[in-house]
Amino acid sequence: MMIGYIISRFPKISETFILNEMLALRKLGLEIELYPLIHEKEPCRHPGVEAMLPHTRYLKLHSPSLLGAHAACLVRQPRRYLATWGLILRGYARSPKRLPNAIVVMLKSVEMASQMRQQGINRIHTHWATYPALCAWVIKRLHGIPYSFTTHAHDIFVDRTMLREKMEEAEFVVTISDYNRQFLIRQIGETAAAKVRVIRLGVDLERFASPACDKAALPPFRMVCVATLKDYKGHAHLLDACAILRKQGVPFVCECIGDGDLRPQIEQRIAELGLAEHVHLLGFQTADEVLRHLAAAHCMVLPSIITGRGKMEGIPVAIMEAMAMRLPIVASAISGIPEIVANGVNGILVEPGNAGELAAALQNIYRNPEMALAMGEDGRQTVARDYDLARNIRRLHKCLVST
Repeated sequence: MMIGYIISRFPKISETFILNEMLALRKLGLEIELYPLIHEKEPCRHPGVEAMLPHTRYLKLHSPSLLGAHAACLVRQPRRYLATWGLILRGYARSPKRLPNAIVVMLKSVEMASQMRQQGINRIHTHWATYPALCAWVIKRLHGIPYSFTTHAHDIFVDRTMLREKMEEAEFVVTISDYNRQFLIRQIGETAAAKVRVIRLGVDLERFASPACDKAALPPFRMVCVATLKDYKGHAHLLDACAILRKQGVPFVCECIGDGDLRPQIEQRIAELGLAEHVHLLGFQTADEVLRHLAAAHCMVLPSIITGRGKMEGIPVAIMEAMAMRLPIVASAISGIPEIVANGVNGILVEPGNAGELAAALQNIYRNPEMALAMGEDGRQTVARDYDLARNIRRLHKCLVST
């Protein structure tokens, strides 16, 4: 079976989970051709990217082949072609800021469909219910190739433009948490109840495996936060918590892995709080480098919040990786996070945006190394039970080949 994967950007350093999924499905025998909507050019790449590049097809917006594909589609099925344009323009009229992107997706989708037919693509799977799912919806309308898609977080919490139409045409819909499934049922109704399947993301348990040891007893207390520098990740509250820990005399280092638009503001806040010796912004790191930092850490902290636009986490893979490395977790009690972090068992859940509570939780782990060790062991068991990449990929594989 040949699967056409449509994603927003590739290669994207923060979407390791999609890369790992495609590589794992290929190991199970599926042929995967990747169609990114945007050619991402980041300075840092994960090792597995090179294996997918020969199977990656980038489409140019201004090309003779794109114009030819549209002309052929217009001649072959003029009513359906024009009706599809009309549905997109009408559907996105309520979201004028997103309409230009939807038009670009329509333009690329027609040529993408032509290429998929030439390659013998049997079905399509996409990540994100936004533009990638819209692209798959267009291709099915025009060429009948069945599709499915995986939803994560902002693609259903923030932007639900034409979500009902995309779900109604999909063979099935995957989401990563029970929270997400219930959210979709509340928003969409019976269509979601019938089609949405919870298949959790996961990690390679052999790769992310740290020996049990009492690292928490060794100063300085080393925290790691793996998250892009964006508002919903809550770094501002983490910095305030770090300022509290410093006043309380806790010897600590906080390593922030990731980058983003808020880096200048975060750097300024670090300087204002006098935290330069304690908080280190490491930027994007490869998967191997993230693994090395997790192995040296005492705990993982993720101070996520819900923004005014409703943007929030799904279940971050960073939490799964840290748990696999036997790290206790301090995270906000939002979205699907309580499905993996059991408060007082494998970590501590805090109120989002509460720096005092966040600092207290971190100090609790620092002051109680035996408790931290037990939490780390339970976290490893949690990941082995519910977030094993190999097991969860087999579930997705079964859906793809049997639907």
